[in-house]
Amino acid sequence: MKISLTVNYVLDIDDRFDFYDSKSHKILECIDEELTIKFPKEVTLSEKVKGVRSSLTYIPITENKSYVRCFGCGKYLSISENIYLGLDRITEINGKNYCSSCAWELKTEL
Repeated sequence: MKISLTVNYVLDIDDRFDFYDSKSHKILECIDEELTIKFPKEVTLSEKVKGVRSSLTYIPITENKSYVRCFGCGKYLSISENIYLGLDRITEINGKNYCSSCAWELKTEL
């Protein structure tokens, strides 16, 4: 059996050139090395559970263009229809954006 494990982080970066090289616009070598250390190409979770990294992506996101925050908990929510960001989709209730968890809690209260 195969299991796809997806983990997403939203990184806080003051300046894009803290992540990208200002001349080549590619990821900084020190950041790339750190990502390889933190997220190795192969992982062993137990003797019988081993895996190979299939991808490591980083996509710049912009508030109100590709994401918004959940009104209830502040979680990042995708509003991009064209790019998979690994973020939950929006559930709109009474004109406010909620993650699926907060929306479920609200619906049970209504």
